[in-house]
Amino acid sequence: PVAASAVSCAVALILALKQKATGIAIGSQALLATASEAFFDIFTSFFVLIGIICVYFSIAYIEGIIIIIIALLILKLGAGTAWKSIMILMDADMDTELKHEIKEKLKKIHGIKSVDEVRIRQSGPFKIVNCIIRTDPSITLYKSHDLADTAENLLLMEYQNIDSVFIHVEPEKSEICRIAVPVSGNMGLDSIIHPHFARAPWFM
Repeated sequence: PVAASAVSCAVALILALKQKATGIAIGSQALLATASEAFFDIFTSFFVLIGIICVYFSIAYIEGIIIIIIALLILKLGAGTAWKSIMILMDADMDTELKHEIKEKLKKIHGIKSVDEVRIRQSGPFKIVNCIIRTDPSITLYKSHDLADTAENLLLMEYQNIDSVFIHVEPEKSEICRIAVPVSGNMGLDSIIHPHFARAPWFM
């Protein structure tokens, strides 16, 4: 039994490492979940090994403690996997690091003033990116479409697991606001506000 448990630990470790590496490489959440279960098998086999040794030395209460630990680990793993799956189904944005990277890369494109509302959705091993880029209000429609195509192609080439990119172009909001105030005379800041906007002889 000790030999069988030891072999089980070794095999589970090899499988877990291989599955985790492949899951990261192709961006498969299902394979990463399977790898987590394989790592759990390692702990289970290790605790079983300890339990066998303890029973051999007549330490009976250790077996009960080990069973409780394994049960708690099963609950933790199941809850973690279920929570992540629910977040993906609800289109929750959990990849904040990728969101920050996308913002920084798009800001480097000449003509893009700022990047707003980057949203990332998960679809199996692939990601779908939606974002808003702000440009100079004076640029032509052709130029704005060209900037959107440039941003889309950049993300598709830089990231293997991004399948679709949707770019929405909006003009950058001007921080300068011009206000016309109707006044009765041209006396600078000492001018008196005229009571009727359309009949005012001067505007400040």
